[in-house]
Amino acid sequence: MTSDPTRHAASRPRVVAPLPPAARMFHIGPAKTGTTSLQAAGAASRERLLEHGVLYPGRARSQREAIASFLGRQARYNGAKEDEPGRPPPLKAWTDLVAEIAAYPGRVWFGHEYAAGASPAQVAGFAGALGDWLHVVITLRSFTRMLPSIWQEYNKAGGTSGFDGYVKRMLAVPVERREEIMFHRRHDHAGLVRRWADVVGIEQVTVVATDQRDHSFVLHAFEDLLALPRDLLAGAEVPSRAANRSMSAPEIELVRRLNGELRHAGLAWQDYERLLVRGGLHRMLSHRRPGPDEPRLRLTPRAAAAAEAYQREIVDGLVSCGVRVVGDLANLLEPAKVRTSPRENHKGTQSVPLDAAVEIAVGIIAAATGHTPDFEPIPQRRARGRRQHAREVLDHLGSAARSAVRVVAPKAGE
Repeated sequence: MTSDPTRHAASRPRVVAPLPPAARMFHIGPAKTGTTSLQAAGAASRERLLEHGVLYPGRARSQREAIASFLGRQARYNGAKEDEPGRPPPLKAWTDLVAEIAAYPGRVWFGHEYAAGASPAQVAGFAGALGDWLHVVITLRSFTRMLPSIWQEYNKAGGTSGFDGYVKRMLAVPVERREEIMFHRRHDHAGLVRRWADVVGIEQVTVVATDQRDHSFVLHAFEDLLALPRDLLAGAEVPSRAANRSMSAPEIELVRRLNGELRHAGLAWQDYERLLVRGGLHRMLSHRRPGPDEPRLRLTPRAAAAAEAYQREIVDGLVSCGVRVVGDLANLLEPAKVRTSPRENHKGTQSVPLDAAVEIAVGIIAAATGHTPDFEPIPQRRARGRRQHAREVLDHLGSAARSAVRVVAPKAGE
């Protein structure tokens, strides 16, 4: 089923029948499939959703804390050893979510992309806790388009590996070992669908195939699944920082080098997340747009061929399992973008745009002084601890901050 992006949204017919009135719609991602836009629209529309009989639980943008607490997912640097410090959110976050869902008689929409990494045992646990009205929604995007973005997310969580090496390692994993590797547990999309369908039933799983030509398609599909008026979600006003755009090659190399310096200095994960992820990165991603000549990451010819083969395997698996699909699976078969210049390899970066370095620095300073990335006051209960901690954090950065400046400053704006 395809959509025509030239048609006015208000005139579009429903693309799928609504879920039952008491459905618990669990959107499990995976990441980089429009999850940020959907969560931002849901959070911005909470009151309007309730007017139409749909609960979007909690107060945050998503139910990340609850999903993480159920999974026992710890907050720590990407690539950290299992015994390094880190604690999952308290289980109360999960039990509170389940209680709120159970108390609501109408449709409920909730979830987070962390759930795409659930093991078979954890999938069964989710199903047992959420009951017979559980319906799982999986948004999917072309694997070849996702691959650079997946690696960028890894580095936005503190990773330091190079893109080419990461892609080579992930695509070389044998089929029989994929369930063991988190990358494949999340992004072998046919395997992801089967893992959930084996527990909840194939009729209780819906796949939404994104359409790069029509960025409102997924939002409209969710409106239809929840029996909402057209454009309630697609027309929602969301904060600018809710966008989760991809980074250019120089931007991601700047972040990767900062990660290495800060990890070497022993910066605690909670400080890294607050200062760089919620501060510097949010500031850069929301305040800056790379120019048309700024290079983007591209795959080597060999990696592109391997990614396209993997992508075909995924789509063939989705067809064979018989899952309900909203959209056109052909949209998941896009050719890979192949590298034609050394500038499309982040390690070939010879200069860092000055405005990128400035925005990251401003965002870090804002976070360290108890402000949002836009230098707005944060809620008092959060601000108090941040202000008290700011000086010792900046002192702790010490030589790492100076090293990072040496990495960036000679190259900025060359």
